[in-house]
Amino acid sequence: MTVSKEVLRGDVTQFLMLEGGGYHRCQFHSTYKTEKPVTMPPSHVVEHHIVRTDLGQTANGFKVKLEEHAEAHVNPLK
Repeated sequence: MTVSKEVLRGDVTQFLMLEGGGYHRCQFHSTYKTEKPVTMPPSHVVEHHIVRTDLGQTANGFKVKLEEHAEAHVNPLK
């Protein structure tokens, strides 16, 4: 994550395990607006939990809903 005034920007590459084996590579870009300026620690870890809900077939294709919960911690290894 990087900080610019009151905006946190995230850029994460992750590999998701698929049912039945294999992996899917994905790229997450996130933007968070804060209520006041923040200072990030020099080294931190972000834990992501992503839930996918299939919404079914529509006229525009198959729709899914992705929900993310992320929590940041100071890196315990440094």
